[in-house]
Amino acid sequence: GNVLDENGQPASNVTIKVGSQTTTTDTKGYFRINGASLDKNASLVIAEKPGYFRAYRSFSATSGTNQVLIKLIKKNLSGTVNGNAGGDVSLSNGTKISLPANGIVKASDNSNYTGTVNVYASYIDPTSSDILDRVPGSFMANDKDGKRVFLTSYGMMAVDLESTTGERLQIKSGNMATLTSPIPSSVQSSAPATIAL
Repeated sequence: GNVLDENGQPASNVTIKVGSQTTTTDTKGYFRINGASLDKNASLVIAEKPGYFRAYRSFSATSGTNQVLIKLIKKNLSGTVNGNAGGDVSLSNGTKISLPANGIVKASDNSNYTGTVNVYASYIDPTSSDILDRVPGSFMANDKDGKRVFLTSYGMMAVDLESTTGERLQIKSGNMATLTSPIPSSVQSSAPATIAL
């Protein structure tokens, strides 16, 4: 497979995981894993590099060579919120992350977190020409009847929460964050009033 950075250039030193096997991309952003145990319906590749959101690519594997392309999303600090008070972080296009008061915990042990929450967020434009390379996972899914379908996106975002020391944070069980994302004008006419999660 190949991994590209946010500018479409080869991304080197990206850690790649497939099942229990791990490798690293070379200077051309290329990686190869031989003899990986894959699933014909949904195999998963995970790509990790400091300064970027963790990337996932799921695909239907064949018994031969499987090629994947992953485009990383830069991880920029979008704003901060107080863990006790909660609050909002907004991006320039109107995308918004609303975190609940007293609703953040440390991912390592689920203990309450009351300090400053660093919110890293990036909008993923569903009308972008490289959406299939950037989206976490894929647009394949099974519907309620088990039939394989192709999903449509009206807007996505990548979001990570961290403490000021870089510790992973998450939403406390029983609490809720609200994500608000504008629908691009070119797809507004086809967007339904509600979409089941």
